[in-house]
Amino acid sequence: RTDGTMEAYVELTAGNMDFAMADDWASRQAVGEAFADQELNFKLTLYTTTDPYPAATLVDQLDARLSDPDVAATESLRALIAAY
Repeated sequence: RTDGTMEAYVELTAGNMDFAMADDWASRQAVGEAFADQELNFKLTLYTTTDPYPAATLVDQLDARLSDPDVAATESLRALIAAY
């Protein structure tokens, strides 16, 4: 660039969070938010990409599992699926 602006590109490869709970996602978001709010004193543009994921299909499958006799008979498994 000729206007004195510095540019940088950083590629981050995060761990797999396919089965992370909502609290895990929220804590990761809070860390990023705190960094952006407290540490940066310049304009930041963030571009992200991800592979599409059929979330509705997963939710439907989990809902269907709740009516499975094995799941219904196991309180801890039922609670885990319901929380997810």
